[in-house]
Amino acid sequence: MREKNLDRGSYWTGFSTVCRIVLSEVIREMDFSKLADCGPCLRDNKKKLSSDWCIECAEPLCLACKKVHNLLKMTSEHHLVENQKSSSDSISYDDISDLRNCHIHQHSLIDRFCNNHSTMCCQCCIEETHFDCKSVESIETVAKNIKASSKVENTTLHLNSLIQLLTEIRNDKRSNIENFQHSEMEVKKKIEAAKINMIIRIKEMADSLTSELQNVKKTKILELEKQVKETEQQINKLEEKKKIIDLFNQKGSETHTFLLLQRLKSELAKEESMIRENIEECNNMYLSFDDGDDIMSLPKVLGNIDIISEPSAVKYKPSPTIKQRQDKTESALSVSHISSFKFSSEFDIDFDKGFVSGICINDDDVILLCLRGTDKLLMYNLEGKPNGEIVVSGNPFDVFCVPETDKAIVALPDSSTLQMVDVDMKDAENIIDMPESCWSVTAVDNKLFIAGGFKSLYVMDIGGEKLEEITKPECGRTYSLTFAADKFFYCSDVDFKNEKVYCITEEGNFVFCYSNANLRTPTELAVDLTGNVYITDLDSNNVHRCSPSGDFLDVPIKGSDVTEPRSICFNRDSTHLALSNNSGKSICVYKSDV
Repeated sequence: MREKNLDRGSYWTGFSTVCRIVLSEVIREMDFSKLADCGPCLRDNKKKLSSDWCIECAEPLCLACKKVHNLLKMTSEHHLVENQKSSSDSISYDDISDLRNCHIHQHSLIDRFCNNHSTMCCQCCIEETHFDCKSVESIETVAKNIKASSKVENTTLHLNSLIQLLTEIRNDKRSNIENFQHSEMEVKKKIEAAKINMIIRIKEMADSLTSELQNVKKTKILELEKQVKETEQQINKLEEKKKIIDLFNQKGSETHTFLLLQRLKSELAKEESMIRENIEECNNMYLSFDDGDDIMSLPKVLGNIDIISEPSAVKYKPSPTIKQRQDKTESALSVSHISSFKFSSEFDIDFDKGFVSGICINDDDVILLCLRGTDKLLMYNLEGKPNGEIVVSGNPFDVFCVPETDKAIVALPDSSTLQMVDVDMKDAENIIDMPESCWSVTAVDNKLFIAGGFKSLYVMDIGGEKLEEITKPECGRTYSLTFAADKFFYCSDVDFKNEKVYCITEEGNFVFCYSNANLRTPTELAVDLTGNVYITDLDSNNVHRCSPSGDFLDVPIKGSDVTEPRSICFNRDSTHLALSNNSGKSICVYKSDV
């Protein structure tokens, strides 16, 4: 009986999938851009000019049908926009249809969002790729309140930044054309002066050279005009996307706005990369003439037409968010030596269960906390004011903010995975599978370094592809890892005793092992800009400081100030230190005294 029920369920699942495919194909084949008559009226053998378009029903409505549409309970919350025939700024069916269509399974509609992989899915995607994913929600659920979030504004700012760059490139190309034409006249004068000196003997050469000049000019100006045209096309393309965002934000549904932003996310990153490459290759050109050292000794040629290329005045300017982060980095305090720490603030973590097991501070001075025992990353500023949370796909233990980006990487040891998160958007993104449990992660120069196993440290690129495996000199689970001065520092529970901090080279060669009579249970490491290593000791209630070479320096934070310190982290410029206190139940923030 159970097998029959399973077969019957599979039958109806397949049947519903076929129905969705057929319906999607029928809708796809209809040209709604030419449908000016009201859809319901046409089905009633009447013909009335439509005034509005229902996004959910995907059909035009006249004024009378629009009124009925708004009154019916089933359709009262549908989103209506002015018919694209009667309004130049309306949202077209093609815009909506492309958002809903799965790019992998062309006949399926997107109706789910996989939080584990931060990707949109159709039913076929779920069945083929995401059947094991634990966090899959409807598009409507994840799109809720999208318009009130910062995503629309951030995406619009990104678009404006790219449009501005392209506009500057276009204007520079136009100016280059004028300068190129002006340089032609200057070259002609030089040619004429050389021709006079050579008189009749070089007349034919001068004519030939002038002809060459015209050909070079024509070719290069055509090339520049083509570049201007291509740049204008890029600008128009982005202007259209900006226009669609504004229209969706004003007239579209939350779902379609979310879908649009997800589509644009990767597109804008590609556009920005292309623009950056364009600027790096962008050179201003003008014509030049070289008459040689001894023109009278050159019976065959009068001179050469050269293209002189100089760097363009247009410089790449990052998007506002990245620019703000870079400005902060450039203006950071230069820390030569931290003599002591001054208590700044302390705030409790509001939670029912769990504790703060990992901590990091990004370039915007946002504190990220791993709330072990939950599926959350908590966000605070340095004053302890809550700044939201990010739901990840598992039980987090450690987190590290990737420098000069809005990304952070989270270690999920229970599932042997890492997960990338977007801190600005408060989104969990792609998951990276690991060969074994990963308890700590750090990043340097677009490389990820992962610890957790008994024998190895793993090196991966920022996209999650394994690059190499570093064999450790000792065998013990590594649960805290940091990198400084081309060396790794980590805690390891060799023989179930975690009393030491190890230092190895990038090749895995042993450098030193730090231990101290008062160091009982080292739990987390942090490094300041000078390379000094800070070690939290859970049992002695102290924070040790040692030099990059492993020499004990002092105990800058003592048990009289903290109780069971667990996690520790500096901000980007080492002006502030954050410490999880009371075994991860509160956070203390200190200012560095230089």
